[in-house]
Amino acid sequence: MQDKFDDKSYWEKYYKEQGKEFNANPSKFAQHLIEKNYLKPELSLVELGCGNGRDTLYFAQMGLKVRAIDQSEFTTDNLNKIKGIVVQTNDFTRLENLEEKADVIYSRFTLHSIDKKGEERVLKWVQSNLKKDGIFCIEARTTKDPIYGKGEQRGKHIWFYQNHHRRFLNAKSFKNRLEEYGFDIHFFKEKNGFAPYKNQDPVVLRAIVKADQQ
Repeated sequence: MQDKFDDKSYWEKYYKEQGKEFNANPSKFAQHLIEKNYLKPELSLVELGCGNGRDTLYFAQMGLKVRAIDQSEFTTDNLNKIKGIVVQTNDFTRLENLEEKADVIYSRFTLHSIDKKGEERVLKWVQSNLKKDGIFCIEARTTKDPIYGKGEQRGKHIWFYQNHHRRFLNAKSFKNRLEEYGFDIHFFKEKNGFAPYKNQDPVVLRAIVKADQQ
């Protein structure tokens, strides 16, 4: 079994097929962060793996200074046409340090799409590039998700299903890792109801943590 994977070609094809229709509405997580005043106009936000750009657009419309990062050239080419959004075509697990640290780093449904070493690189990068008292906002599938165990197992908690990989997070272990990296846990909950889509209601981890040691 392998413990790393590369689904870049899958996601490039996926977003091309979805086209513009799929990025109409922001996620419930993005809306929650705005409604609860975690995110405010003029704050700088880096989105790790912006996907189809629906949350990117929403954050920019709400007045945040957004840097969107994704491997998909189709996605970044489209977002690059929109004023007020800085776009970077890159693997978000292999980033250089920002010139100026961010107020917010946002990762929705991206940490379960990378391998364990990629996760380690991301946590180190966030630790180095988040302002003191800045927040790291995370939503990802966990081992309690109903689709966990479906398809072909290709590593620890890694399943190849519906033509791509997911590395489901163990919530307790991930919380421990966040604390090991010096993050202050502000909100941490694992449940369904956070990210319903059509007839699916996955169990996901939602976390909001603060940088407190810089």
